[in-house]
Amino acid sequence: VLTFYSLPEEAAELFRSHKVALVFANYGRQQLKQLQDAGADVGYVVPREGALAWLDCWAVSRKAQDPALAYSWINYMLEPQVSLALSQRQALNNTLHEPEGQASSQPLIWLRPVEDDGRRAALWQRIVSGERAPLQEAP
Repeated sequence: VLTFYSLPEEAAELFRSHKVALVFANYGRQQLKQLQDAGADVGYVVPREGALAWLDCWAVSRKAQDPALAYSWINYMLEPQVSLALSQRQALNNTLHEPEGQASSQPLIWLRPVEDDGRRAALWQRIVSGERAPLQEAP
């Protein structure tokens, strides 16, 4: 592992500045487009075993100052021309059209709420800290 990155732009720069053979693209097709726009000869593959999928969401909090404006924004983002622009400019999939050229046989596994948030936080802390000792199970 060369490094970890936080933004797809960082991955594109790492790809350009190092002889990278493989990038774990956690930004998916958006990241593929950025790399291709940067001149990289790359492809995008979902493993035959499947991959985890997740979904961005818009939410309006209870204390929003202008809920009507927030709902208007969400509705605007779902309009066909806006959805199409996001797909064309960012290679983002959208709720209105099937992704172009994407094989539907590739299984995507949608995440569910975690069963034990405390255990998840402890496991994540182990990853961040580099700890290698086994995590003790709660009684």
